[in-house]
Amino acid sequence: MRRIKKVVFIFLVMFSLCSCSQLYDNKEKEMFFKNSDEEYCNKRFEEIVLAIEQKDKMHILNMFSDNVKKNKSSKNIEENIEKLFDFIEGDIQKWEKNSGPGVSENVNNGKKSKIIHSYYNLYTTEETYFFLIDDYRIDETNKENEGIYLLLAVKENDRMKIYDDTQKILFDNGKELSPSGVCVPFYEEN
Repeated sequence: MRRIKKVVFIFLVMFSLCSCSQLYDNKEKEMFFKNSDEEYCNKRFEEIVLAIEQKDKMHILNMFSDNVKKNKSSKNIEENIEKLFDFIEGDIQKWEKNSGPGVSENVNNGKKSKIIHSYYNLYTTEETYFFLIDDYRIDETNKENEGIYLLLAVKENDRMKIYDDTQKILFDNGKELSPSGVCVPFYEEN
């Protein structure tokens, strides 16, 4: 009888230690993926900044998902990339993360999708800009969704306007809109 109690006790101790270890591993994995998403976003924005500096329209275009490039609602994506280049005034000095990334993950019938929302400030000799980027990092249900969905740029002091219902950029009468492509809502022709 003592032997059975010892075996049960040892089994319970081992089980509790293993479950603590498993909990620790899950937290560690969560931190790894959070860091991985943040690194991914930072590298992605770094690519965008470099393409803006070099006025490399094709590099930015190739970062977008195939569906966005094909979608008519993306409204002249190549023309809007040119507007983005014109919109950014001065020489780029630096960039930094504004907030995020925010990650939305979904599993449907065992297939995973992950969209990352990231927010950056870009500093030039003339102005500070705010960028919002929605990027499908993974979409196992439709690989053509993978890539940037939205690249939105405004001057930093116009940042809150993109959330204003009356501007109809991201919201309209309390409903979330879903713009895609390159969006420079306050671009003014020079």
